[in-house]
Amino acid sequence: GFPEKNVGNVKLLFCVGVESNILLTKCLVEVKQRKLFILSTV
Repeated sequence: GFPEKNVGNVKLLFCVGVESNILLTKCLVEVKQRKLFILSTV
């Protein structure tokens, strides 16, 4: 599988390209949750 950080970066880049504010917000929240998960597993 892919490292969590790489997956988060890809999702973030994908979200930046999305024009829908709802999808963008949802994706950014998911990325933040992933970062919290990464920090908690370090």
